[in-house]
Amino acid sequence: MMRTLIKQTAVLAFCLAVTSVTRAASLPEQTKNWLINQLSFSDSFFVTLNKQRIAFQGCKQQEYQLAFTQEFGPAFQLQGIAHYEKARLHEGFVAQRVKSQAYEILSWWNFSSIRIGVGRKFRNEHEIALPMAQLLRLPTSRAVALHLEFAGMRDDHTVALSAVRETWQAQKNDLSLPWHRSLDNQLYLSYQIAF
Repeated sequence: MMRTLIKQTAVLAFCLAVTSVTRAASLPEQTKNWLINQLSFSDSFFVTLNKQRIAFQGCKQQEYQLAFTQEFGPAFQLQGIAHYEKARLHEGFVAQRVKSQAYEILSWWNFSSIRIGVGRKFRNEHEIALPMAQLLRLPTSRAVALHLEFAGMRDDHTVALSAVRETWQAQKNDLSLPWHRSLDNQLYLSYQIAF
């Protein structure tokens, strides 16, 4: 029983980690346009709303991002992003749900052919619901990130490189963990093609 639960948790963690294979699915255009029109104040203030999801047998994951971008001239932007992620793993009688909320602040500097960003991300709510337990609060995290974007092999291609240091805090969670603080260093590389 415990081995099955651990296996299911590992599959759920894998499901949450597989973001490179997600396909973008936007909200209905009318709703999205209405929201953007309500929140747009000037030509230098932009609002974007993205939804990504992945689903296969026994696993569903959805991620929402609401981003507010304020331009302060052609070389500097300030961006605030609200993240909401949820996932469900259902295998037989075992069903697990994970929910996460995070807030991110980024500053971007634009140079002639390169874009550099520095950001801070706060994951304040992170919880899992298990069938044999109530809702469990998982460790929260704080992250510092350095982003680098430049043109790819063509004009509509972009190369993005990110270095992230995330600090996990386990002091106010429902699990008895042998650690109260953990560090996680991450390096992301992506090649994006616009269609």
